[in-house]
Amino acid sequence: MTKRVDFEVADWGELASGPATWSGYAAAVMGLGPAGYWRELDAAGQEVVELTGGAPGLEVVGGASAVAGPVARDATTAVHLPGSGNRARAGQNMIPSAADATYTLVFWLRTEQSELGMYVVDHANAWWVGTFEDGRLAVGIHGSVVLEHGGQDHRDGKWHQVAVRRSANGDMALWLDGQQVDTGSHTSAVSPAMDGFRIGHEIFGVNGDLGEVALYEHVLGAAEVVGLWQRGRAVFAPAA
Repeated sequence: MTKRVDFEVADWGELASGPATWSGYAAAVMGLGPAGYWRELDAAGQEVVELTGGAPGLEVVGGASAVAGPVARDATTAVHLPGSGNRARAGQNMIPSAADATYTLVFWLRTEQSELGMYVVDHANAWWVGTFEDGRLAVGIHGSVVLEHGGQDHRDGKWHQVAVRRSANGDMALWLDGQQVDTGSHTSAVSPAMDGFRIGHEIFGVNGDLGEVALYEHVLGAAEVVGLWQRGRAVFAPAA
């Protein structure tokens, strides 16, 4: 049985409840109330474990292995996916689909792949976060690119944090490593589909590592997104 404790997250100013083995980063993620939080593979390598208890784990299809995770000073592992056909799926939609839906998706990525790839996908490919061949990081909905960033090639073999936010009015924002890099708008609903939430893709796969995948059904504030980035990389500004 996992022992649960209540504790104050250092430098975060909130109380969080969770397993005693959680790092400060995991406690910060949980303290913001995620609808789903997937950290690492189970011991058998068959499922990416979900921590909130309110969402399904991600079943591995193809192959996956554990690698050192992105959070500084944290021994938690991440998931390595070796290219197309290898993915981990929830078996249901997770990205809210209504026209007035709010959400924030945060995940960490490490890759050097040069081909088209989809990192996180939902609603039978109608919603995705991925990369084009030229290195642009992008978010697509129903065949249109809503957000994109080409100023920094994130495919450098280093860990990067990606965040996607949507407000009830359809305003959206893309964040990379604690910096907002693009804004856009998508005001219509997304059509739910049986082929649900997953990391990696059956055709346009990921040859790289993903970890700390957290989905919120509300909009995180800018300070909260930046705070997660800072905590993950253990970079804190001096107190004023």
